[in-house]
Amino acid sequence: MEVTQDSLDLIASIYDSVLNPNEWTDVLDQLADRTGAKVVNILLSDHTFPEILISAASRLFQPDDIEEYVVNYAENEVPVVMGMSEARAGQWVPIDDLLNRVNRTRQTDQTAKWLYQKFNIDQRASMRLNETAAWLDCLPYHFEMGRGPMTAEEQGQAKFFHPHFARTVEISRPFNLLQVRFQAVLSALDRFHIGTFILFEDGTVVIKNREAARILELKDGLGLDASNRLTVTSDEATGLFRRSVKIACETVNAQNTATPTLLTIDRRSMAEPFMADIAPLGGTEDVLERGFKGALVLVIDPTNREHVSSRGMNLLYQLTEAEDAVCELVLQGLGNEEIADSRNVSPGTVRSQLKSLYAKTDTRNRVGLIRLAHTINIPIDQA
Repeated sequence: MEVTQDSLDLIASIYDSVLNPNEWTDVLDQLADRTGAKVVNILLSDHTFPEILISAASRLFQPDDIEEYVVNYAENEVPVVMGMSEARAGQWVPIDDLLNRVNRTRQTDQTAKWLYQKFNIDQRASMRLNETAAWLDCLPYHFEMGRGPMTAEEQGQAKFFHPHFARTVEISRPFNLLQVRFQAVLSALDRFHIGTFILFEDGTVVIKNREAARILELKDGLGLDASNRLTVTSDEATGLFRRSVKIACETVNAQNTATPTLLTIDRRSMAEPFMADIAPLGGTEDVLERGFKGALVLVIDPTNREHVSSRGMNLLYQLTEAEDAVCELVLQGLGNEEIADSRNVSPGTVRSQLKSLYAKTDTRNRVGLIRLAHTINIPIDQA
């Protein structure tokens, strides 16, 4: 096939997707267009830990569709996909050949029926990406009902881009597996109104919840660099932050005994600073990638007051009615004079009540009090 500038641009986009996983959808859409497919996805499977993971898919497969597949159909697909183990890297294998190996047809296979009923997909074929003993990664192509056989040009397109997808999957394997295995956790974390990041040792973001994404969109002290690594307000602050992440990871590796770190992150808007808890996070075979060593970063935005309250603190710390009221106003962002005006007392009285409040709750300032309130009354959407 003729190598055009568009082909070279697509190759560049394939490799860009390693650091920018959100680009996978557009990349796979382009591949689908070039090969006459309705959907193309990247499928990861592990011989030693039998499961099927879809790490990326073209646009027709929405996240809810992928979750439905993983929950209801992935296990059914394991013996079918394992038939690819006899294929060579780059070999084209029709779905009928794989189904025949396990005495199924497109009419009897649960996954095939689901794809037909929901997406009008009839024919499928898969191309193996690698030939390693541990991994069985594939690039499945899905074709619409009534669509004829692939042309020689379309097959040529699939084979031309195959080695680039294979190399990219190898490069990004740890990141892809962690992201996919965390999807179930992420759906729960998205109900959590504390910014939650899981990072590699170098600060690269593996996954983040919805609140973390909102905080990043503010561009007010937290951001991502070109390598998808978390950055904070200044180079100096970023250096301190990354050293804290590194220390947390060393704790997982039993190379350090540091306790979790609490940092404040200044904001360009001069609003109340973010509060970041940085703690070690290690992988178990059931939840994370084997041997994963990283950091859990929880970021509290004290200006996002909608989901935090002093509820329960009065019972835990035996606060007086006045102290409880002052605590609630602090959480709402009021200063001492504003609290005094609101309660019709003097600023000196407010200072005295705050001093008592800090002593009872074992906090030293407003930052500590706000963090404690988030810990006691975790801001989470109810199911």
